[in-house]
Amino acid sequence: MKDTKNHITPPRLAEKLLLWFLKDELAEEVLGDLDEKFYSTLTTHSTRKARRNYWFQVINYLRPFAFRFFKFKNSNTMINHNFKVSYRHMLKNKGYSFINIGGLAMGMVVAMLIGLWVQDELNYNKYHKNYEQIAQVLRAEDNGEGGVSVSNSLTTGMGTLIRESFPDQIETLFMVRSRTQAPVVGNGELKFREIGVFLQPEGPEVLGLEMIYGTTEGLKEKRSILLSESLSKKLFDDENPLGKNVQINSSADLLVGGVYKDLPKNSKFSNATFFSRLSLLLGETPEAFNVWNNYNIDVYVKLAQHVDQNQLSSLIAEKVKGHYDDWAKESGQTLFLHPMKDWHLRSEWKDGKQVLSNELKFVRLYGVIGVFVLLLACINFMN
Repeated sequence: MKDTKNHITPPRLAEKLLLWFLKDELAEEVLGDLDEKFYSTLTTHSTRKARRNYWFQVINYLRPFAFRFFKFKNSNTMINHNFKVSYRHMLKNKGYSFINIGGLAMGMVVAMLIGLWVQDELNYNKYHKNYEQIAQVLRAEDNGEGGVSVSNSLTTGMGTLIRESFPDQIETLFMVRSRTQAPVVGNGELKFREIGVFLQPEGPEVLGLEMIYGTTEGLKEKRSILLSESLSKKLFDDENPLGKNVQINSSADLLVGGVYKDLPKNSKFSNATFFSRLSLLLGETPEAFNVWNNYNIDVYVKLAQHVDQNQLSSLIAEKVKGHYDDWAKESGQTLFLHPMKDWHLRSEWKDGKQVLSNELKFVRLYGVIGVFVLLLACINFMN
């Protein structure tokens, strides 16, 4: 048995692995030690155990100090060679190469354009610095046909009650006239019909308007207006219009309290060329902001940090419920918060429940198309 074991050698694969990764200056000494250990184990244990121990010792040398430095020679030469071969191939097959490269370029351009559009859609309203904290108060009610409809129109009484009832959860609340207003705005002989937003003075600060002249507090004065940069240039060229008057519908003289940068197209209020006070339409009396039977107001809130929107929605619904008139009670009306991040792509409702909107479907569809076009162009180029 002993003679038989004398013909047994260490596992060749383990030796090859060791010589592949081990530094040259360590190879002879380590191999000698491992062989000596192998034959020593073989005299007292089985061949299987001796081979297992040998493998264990080889694996044990897989440490940084023992690794040899691998050098990849002539890599630059190979790269240059590949470029030359490809260039010669292109010159030899100009028509084929033009179609191949043109197809890849076209696919990349299409994919990039789709990607830019998708990014623009996903970044809707992110221009506003308080994006994560802004929400709109919506109402859901029985539509009279066995379903539930969702609307943004509330009453001034609802807005005032919510503001007064939740001072710890809501940092700021402002109301906006629901119906789009497009009065004639003028400066002397210059007159333009412009889309504007009539809101409470806190609105510009919450929306984070970037001011060129003045501040976001420019609507504190009772008869004041904030102009967009484009409207300011129409009316005053490149002058600073602060403190100057503009006319609304040739009657109301308003003091320019500031000029803000035009809002980006992917913003809810991008069409507005000016902001003015809601009280110009409703009046300044407290009674005007405590009406419960005229649904002509949008209500926006800036929430305090770390407020649970779902929980606050329930609290708002419960608080307002006690002030409903008979019609609101019969329709099962309830209020809830709709965060700014959902205004554009998640504003479709079915029976009071949020459903996948057509806008979001198109974003996903075009995203898949963009990836498919790019992948197809790459495969065509490689073939």
